[in-house]
Amino acid sequence: MLDRTAILGRLCHEESGLAVTPLVDADDQIGLSSIDLRLGPDFIVTRRATGLAMFDPARIDDIAERIRDYQDYYRRPPGSSFYLHPGEFALARTLEFITLPKWTSGQVNGRSSWGRTGLVIATAAHVEPTFQGTITLELANLGTVPIVLYVGVRIAQLVLFDVAQPEAGPDCTPSTSEATHG
Repeated sequence: MLDRTAILGRLCHEESGLAVTPLVDADDQIGLSSIDLRLGPDFIVTRRATGLAMFDPARIDDIAERIRDYQDYYRRPPGSSFYLHPGEFALARTLEFITLPKWTSGQVNGRSSWGRTGLVIATAAHVEPTFQGTITLELANLGTVPIVLYVGVRIAQLVLFDVAQPEAGPDCTPSTSEATHG
């Protein structure tokens, strides 16, 4: 796991391949072993279904088309509020654009202060080396009252890890003949 000194050092040297932009306040956003990520302006909210609506993972081709029938897209300006009601689910993304180098991976976690309000911030937690983009956040309000989120608020943490570089050695990939004639 990278500590604050390693994170700051890599962010200060372009050749490291690590970038987090915009990083508005490094003193505030970079902790002892993580980078706080802020809530971006885009939200996709899943509407409550009526009738016999469902998503069936066995019908993968239909999900992408059907899911759009139950989603609404919202864009909010910086600093504005977004209300996530009890039982509601929304997709959001980080304000920061992340670039990870070849030998660094990451893990995204929700900030515990939000967890205490009933907000679950689930993500595809693992961020692969060479990732470039904003990180998608799945937001669910498990509480009993609406949660007010503000565009730009610190909502998640990115923890970075060095990935061991493979040692030079024999290629262990089975040959085509071995794989097909086993």
